[in-house]
Amino acid sequence: MKTLTGGLRVEKSNLKSLSLFTVLNQKSPVNIYCEKYGIYISNNTKLVDVSGLSDINPIYENKENKECNFEVVYNQYLDARSLCDSGSLWKFTDLKVMENSVDCGCIGDEITQSNLPRYKYCEVLYRGLKLQNITSSTDLSDLSDIYTIKGSIDIRSTNFQNLSFLEKFKIQNINNPGVVPKISFNLQDNPNMTRLALPAFEKVQNLELNMLQLFNFENLHPDFCLTYDEIVMFMTTQVTFLNLHAKICEGSVLKFLNGTLLEMPNLQVCIFESMAKLPSDCGAIIGDVIVDAGDELSFKKFIVLKHLFGSMTIQNTNLTTVDVFYDLGHIIHLGPGPFLQIISNKKMKRFAYGMNRLANLYVRSDENRMAIFQDNHPDFSKSFDGECKFMDPRTFPWPESE
Repeated sequence: MKTLTGGLRVEKSNLKSLSLFTVLNQKSPVNIYCEKYGIYISNNTKLVDVSGLSDINPIYENKENKECNFEVVYNQYLDARSLCDSGSLWKFTDLKVMENSVDCGCIGDEITQSNLPRYKYCEVLYRGLKLQNITSSTDLSDLSDIYTIKGSIDIRSTNFQNLSFLEKFKIQNINNPGVVPKISFNLQDNPNMTRLALPAFEKVQNLELNMLQLFNFENLHPDFCLTYDEIVMFMTTQVTFLNLHAKICEGSVLKFLNGTLLEMPNLQVCIFESMAKLPSDCGAIIGDVIVDAGDELSFKKFIVLKHLFGSMTIQNTNLTTVDVFYDLGHIIHLGPGPFLQIISNKKMKRFAYGMNRLANLYVRSDENRMAIFQDNHPDFSKSFDGECKFMDPRTFPWPESE
């Protein structure tokens, strides 16, 4: 058999093995189109061997970011510890393997205050991590050994101050093809949360390459903050935010580090005061940049700019174009108002190549995800065939820095 269209159920049987799916002389696994009916292996009192499941390839369209239902549960003599990473199953994040003699990983979307002790030795969570309506008076140390979370994280309506109880959590694996938006890490309605405080967290991996990794940090304590290291980690792993209700932590220091996103020889981190005082070798600028009348000769200082932690306003100048942001890849604007304003530049006709290298735009919410172009030269909009854009997808490759 090469293909099975439909579901698979092995329930309350006397089977000892699922070797019927074992591929003998085939070069490819058995394809099971399981989207509608799922795969269920449950309550088989003699089952001890499910290695045959490693020779199947579950196929589903994932139109709604939903995997097949795949459950291996309540098989009292089954040692399933090697199942989850075998064959094609390694890429599943929503496997449900529980209440067997030995399981692989733990189920993260069924945690309650009463069952927390079950998670004391868990290192891998499947089906994400869901913590809702849990108070900080609960002993959360049972979650301290979790290293990998497969699936979405949803922490809401708690009184947690931070997530430091996940002290070993390092990697999140998600399976999001981006067909419809799906939040992979949701921190929402936690009014006491002031810090993220995940000391080991360093990587988000989407099993669908180059697809959306959407986070949402919303309605937290007014003083909730992220360090520069945390923000750089999100930028490096290509995380996008729906909302980012945060500020930069006081005392946090932005450093150019070798071997990282911030490796910039011969450049420096600059605090913006004015264009006149701004050095000409700023790889990163911290502060809301204002370019005003009389700053035209200083405008070329932005040629080497790669990271802007603030907003950009260009107003009342005699500039004819803004073609200097060739290397600007990241804007992090966590304050009020739009991230970009180009206003009352009467001679400015072009914005082509404006910010075409921009890879990350982090703003507080949608109302800040706004660029304002107003009262410039009448021909300004002709740069993009009459449309209002600040990036031109037609321009590739990008012009080289001078």
